[in-house]
Amino acid sequence: MLMRSISRAFACILAMGMIPAGCDSQASAVAPPGPFLVVANQRSGVATLVDVNSGRVSHVPLGANPHEVAVSPDRRVAALTVPTDRFRSGRRVLVLDVASARIVRTIELGDYKEPHGIEFVSDSVALIGTLGGTSAVFVDIHRGRVLRSVENLPPNPYVVKRTASGRAYVSSPHSSKVSEIDVASGRVTRTLDIPDDPSGIAVSADGTELYAAVWRENAGGGIAIVDLSTGDVVAKLSATQPRRLTVTADQKLVLASDRDHLRIIDRATRRVRSVALGSNAGGSGVACAPDSIRCYVALSRAGEIVEVDVAAARVLRRFAAQRGVDGVAYVAR
Repeated sequence: MLMRSISRAFACILAMGMIPAGCDSQASAVAPPGPFLVVANQRSGVATLVDVNSGRVSHVPLGANPHEVAVSPDRRVAALTVPTDRFRSGRRVLVLDVASARIVRTIELGDYKEPHGIEFVSDSVALIGTLGGTSAVFVDIHRGRVLRSVENLPPNPYVVKRTASGRAYVSSPHSSKVSEIDVASGRVTRTLDIPDDPSGIAVSADGTELYAAVWRENAGGGIAIVDLSTGDVVAKLSATQPRRLTVTADQKLVLASDRDHLRIIDRATRRVRSVALGSNAGGSGVACAPDSIRCYVALSRAGEIVEVDVAAARVLRRFAAQRGVDGVAYVAR
């Protein structure tokens, strides 16, 4: 028993690069009573929970390295994708029960490897891009099985986003493509050409505009705006190394995490405001509260979660987490 405790403590030190004050509390994480964040930590193998009201941070040990996370519309579960598993291709999705903050199910995807981007299309079904192939899969999260797949997408399906009108979009960065999928039929309806490796994407709820984070090594980055009525890139806004994007619930703003900044884009005017997050902090996952005022950015290199008032364009709070934090989802109460 003593050796097991020592081993677990040593594993925490290796994973986090320090002796974490909350290491022993990871096994007893409790879901906050109010709204909270679920953050995937691909380096240390935990789901980080941030109580938005109190600022308390706790960790749920997963025994795997999750990358992206999504919360079901009914707020009952969060699903975390595991693209790599002990230096091999991962094939698992972990299901976290929101009420108990416990992993209640592990879903094996079989032939579909390296699940990455994930988006719920109903309370029980999620669409997942499989980075290690050319497929996206519809997965029944409650029953733990693959329902059907969308095949022959451009290689390395990466991030998945959907509209309220029944369309889903999947980015394939190295092919400079974004695939449009009709959710009801599971068919690809068209493929959009977006130069410079679109990785993170976001789409307006009404399906009129798509936003893509584009950049290549040794080249300037940007945020491409696509008019979905024509499929054309109609504007490109400046950024450094943008990664993840989201549209606020009121549909007025687009938020893009960047290497050092959060970019706040006014959809009507395309004016960009920037909030400094820290030098080379590694802006990654971004999610917003339903009030469309407070948004949260995971800083993978700094090991922090930052709360930003997007109306005032300023940092409100910083929550100490772990290096490697990535995908973020907001759980409303």
